Amino acid sequence: MTEQMRNDLTPQGYIRHMFSETKNGEFKVEYTDFFNNSVPKERILQLNWTAEDAEKVEQRYSLLTSALARIARIHDQLADEESRKKLLFESDFDVWNTYVQPFEPLEVNWDELDSIPPCEPEELPSLIYEIHERAIGDLIPEEEKLLKWHYMWREEQSQKRIPFNRRSSADMITRAMRYEKLLSIGAPEIIVTEEGRYLAEEMVLYYFGKEETIVWD
Repeated sequence: MTEQMRNDLTPQGYIRHMFSETKNGEFKVEYTDFFNNSVPKERILQLNWTAEDAEKVEQRYSLLTSALARIARIHDQLADEESRKKLLFESDFDVWNTYVQPFEPLEVNWDELDSIPPCEPEELPSLIYEIHERAIGDLIPEEEKLLKWHYMWREEQSQKRIPFNRRSSADMITRAMRYEKLLSIGAPEIIVTEEGRYLAEEMVLYYFGKEETIVWD
């Protein structure tokens, strides 16, 4: 499936397309590899699901994104737990705690990262993003170590909210966080829809993707 074809689908339509195009337990999707002169790159997703499963995950996606949209509309009023309990339905309160509430801060041992100048906690996400966007081969050992700490921290925080099932829950939670954030700041619909497709894909992978083992060297 080309990236352009993917972008023409709603997130729910993308879920249906993923199922219809899953052959012998594999779904192929094309992405742009920005680290290699924008050359298209094919990703193969290993899936084990039925038509009933596809329908269920589409329903789960619709319920989740509806709750995220309701939360986003009053995001600025939800600064403390008392306000959240007062303003949110019980089900939306659970969605907030699982998918929207920020993770506990990542604690960094800067003494082990001699080549990276220490930064303030609020600056750390930008530093992580900048490192993440570069090709792995271009990273110094200290940057690779910091990135590894970030992945481990994100996985640990995610599993406190959604237990490890067949696959990691971190990517699904992170996509939901991004989706709600984009809605809360009034991002253009095309950007929100694109993030919705990524969220839908991660939900399919979490519920029906081939079992994976997380190993940190």
